[in-house]
Amino acid sequence: MTPLRHAVLLLALATVAPAQADIVLQGSQHVGDCNDFAAGGAACSGFTPLDPQGRASMYNTLIKFHLSTTTTITGVRLNGPIFPDRTQLEVYIQSLGGTRTIRSGIFLVDTFTLSPSLVLTPGSYSLWLDGGCSSPSGLDYFPSACGNSNDENDFGFSSITLLSAQTSTSRMFNRRRHIGDNAASVDGDNDYDQSPGDRFYPDGAEAASVSETFTVDTDQRLIDLSFYSARDITTGIAAARVYVDGLLLGSLDRGSSATAPYSLGTNLLLQDSVVHTLTIDSIDTAGNRDDSSWDDIVLTFADTVTSGTPGLFNAVDTGANGLSGTLGTKAAGAAPGVDIVALNALSTGIDIAYTGTVVVELMDATTDGTVNAFTGCHSTWTAVTGMSTAVTFIAGNAGRVALPGPFFAYALRKAALRMTDSSTGAVACSSDRFALRPDHFVVTASHGTPTTPGVTPLTNTGTSGDPQHRAGQPFTIQATAVDLSGNALSTYTGTLENSHDTTALAPATVNGSLNTPSWSAAGAVRSTAEARYNEAGAFTLQLRDKTWSDTDAGQSTDAQRWIVGTADVGRFTPDHFAFAELAAEFDPACSDSFTYLGQSFGYAVAPTATVTAMTGDAAPTVTRNYTAGALFKLPASIGASSVAAEVGTVVAVNVPSPENTVANLGNGIAQITLAAGSTFAFTRPAAPLVPFDADIAITLGALGEADGIDFSPAAPSFGVADPGLGVDFSGNNQSMRFGRLVIDNAQGSELRSLAVPLRVEYWNTGFQPSLADNCTDDMLATGNIDLSGPLGASTTPTLVSNANGRFTLNLTAPGTAGVVNVEALISGTHPWLRTDRDADGDYDDNPRALVTFGLANDDQNRRIYSREVTGY
Repeated sequence: MTPLRHAVLLLALATVAPAQADIVLQGSQHVGDCNDFAAGGAACSGFTPLDPQGRASMYNTLIKFHLSTTTTITGVRLNGPIFPDRTQLEVYIQSLGGTRTIRSGIFLVDTFTLSPSLVLTPGSYSLWLDGGCSSPSGLDYFPSACGNSNDENDFGFSSITLLSAQTSTSRMFNRRRHIGDNAASVDGDNDYDQSPGDRFYPDGAEAASVSETFTVDTDQRLIDLSFYSARDITTGIAAARVYVDGLLLGSLDRGSSATAPYSLGTNLLLQDSVVHTLTIDSIDTAGNRDDSSWDDIVLTFADTVTSGTPGLFNAVDTGANGLSGTLGTKAAGAAPGVDIVALNALSTGIDIAYTGTVVVELMDATTDGTVNAFTGCHSTWTAVTGMSTAVTFIAGNAGRVALPGPFFAYALRKAALRMTDSSTGAVACSSDRFALRPDHFVVTASHGTPTTPGVTPLTNTGTSGDPQHRAGQPFTIQATAVDLSGNALSTYTGTLENSHDTTALAPATVNGSLNTPSWSAAGAVRSTAEARYNEAGAFTLQLRDKTWSDTDAGQSTDAQRWIVGTADVGRFTPDHFAFAELAAEFDPACSDSFTYLGQSFGYAVAPTATVTAMTGDAAPTVTRNYTAGALFKLPASIGASSVAAEVGTVVAVNVPSPENTVANLGNGIAQITLAAGSTFAFTRPAAPLVPFDADIAITLGALGEADGIDFSPAAPSFGVADPGLGVDFSGNNQSMRFGRLVIDNAQGSELRSLAVPLRVEYWNTGFQPSLADNCTDDMLATGNIDLSGPLGASTTPTLVSNANGRFTLNLTAPGTAGVVNVEALISGTHPWLRTDRDADGDYDDNPRALVTFGLANDDQNRRIYSREVTGY
């Protein structure tokens, strides 16, 4: 295509000095074919970029620029020029979309002076530079296309300066750029790797970025950011994101247009004396078509903001300093307690004259990192859907208005507020991030049975009745994070602390411990089926999350930051009772030596034990509250105990009422004492039995506890009916003997008193004297002796103890000859000494003997009485 030109070419004057104040079109360019005619066709070097675009490509994609005010251009200067072929080239300036050629001329060196000057009104324009063609004659010429023998002249520059007394507020970046992977074999993006005339420069790799820096002369508002010839072959996929000072403005997601720009509308106030950065960032979509390219970028600014239009906004706690104030932790659904403040253009004070409507949005500001230095926003922060409201500044507000509430029905660890002017689009984020916590937890406790978790509420705060749960056994706790109105907050992702406050409810006095080894999370709900409480009674539970609002540590109190929920939980009972023997000792019946079978024996020390209320977990502990007031439910006396022996049969002979007493010792411990007056005896068998050691167990009866709590796993006992494990006997004298009382037959003179021997024997493979017997000596008396027969009434008995189980029965002289039957009546007093008098094999008879006075006792012995007298 032949470029349109004016008929007159204006020649540049090499000696003209550049004008003061100018408009700079930033960006290195290289135009030509890299076939240096003057160097005999050698490849060119030293250009940035090295690969050129051809004359036709430059003509079809002219350099774009924008003027914000009426501007007089006196010349065009190439900065950092490179002219390896010739020093002459043509320049054209034309309005964008209007008359094609406004002014043209020929560069002889780096500066082309316009004479007369070119006056341009505000708007968009394009500029074309043409190096022409080289010829063998050495003359440059400018046909529509260079012939095969006429190479395109190469030239390059680092930027173009439009010499002017005015300075446009716009900023231009003019360099053909390309980001992506330039891999045709993968992406099919051949458009990026064609003939030199269409080459785009791949100066940013996939997932990389390219940046340009710029400044503004005064505080100015960026109102448009336009890309010319924006080429994005990733149809439907945003291949490049555009940022200014880290603030995301939009994405390149459209195809090529040489003239109509691809514009990202904005309203971003930028400060002077600050270096600002424009960044185009590629998206890493390996294996996808993710390349983008463009030729020119034009940044257009509005005039400096006027009074009454804020530079920025800020949000602070109610009454706090509008510039340096902070935002403390907020509770979801509660009154916000926030002021929205309008700031002046430089953000150095409050714009007290500002009026207008501002949309306030809640931002998920979880992402850390450097925020935009001017707006205070981070490029990745997102607005929370539905969390926005409008505030209106009116005259008299003095640049400050309260945020209405309730507003925050949400939960965020780190939140910010974004304010946008409804008219100007001015946007800013709060200078301080804050935590937005659930207002509280709704806490419930439940179980299935007294020993299992489940869904039946545990809400009994009394001392009796159901529900009741065993201390130490698992139950269920659920905590739901809610706002002030009780709405569940699914965005809550916090964790309940492992330590929980428990406050015992009267009559309990000891605060127990609650163990929750793990919590499961499902949206706003935290739950556990492994909660265990280690005390008796009911309690008030407090669950907390202390870390959710850590971003506000130092500027909010614990009470403001912590998420808390409480519930009354109950009631809890001991899981079981533990038994501990304190004392128990039998007293042998026979002088601390032994006891006859059938003879009663009692306690030397009455059996005493403690029963302790315990939890039911793997390592049981004492439920100290069990003995507090009405929580103590043991009766004054428990059920009757039972006795058993390893050998023989032991029975209770006498048991006083009550058989035992229960005393409350406090701190979860009670004492059970068996009646001291209880007596026992081994059942005396019909036939003799060799001596054995008594191993007796006394098993406690049912506790009769009002809630059914009992010993675990079974009723305990004093001693065990196993060899060597029974209840102790004093002095270890636990021998049990089969005894009998023997009366010897006797004869004597009817004129003299007669001594009749009695003795106690025990069986040990035969009867033998019971020489260790000192108990019968004390118990057997004359009253036990019965005399009968012809002379039974003629004599008087006197029983004398000789110790060691031996006695003498003295009978007075009857005066006449005859027979006396002597019987010891012991069946009712000493049944353990009965004998087998009738030889029927059953030792159930009173012992008896025959005593004769003045008669021979058999035919072989005719002597009645004899006496030896000495000393004569």
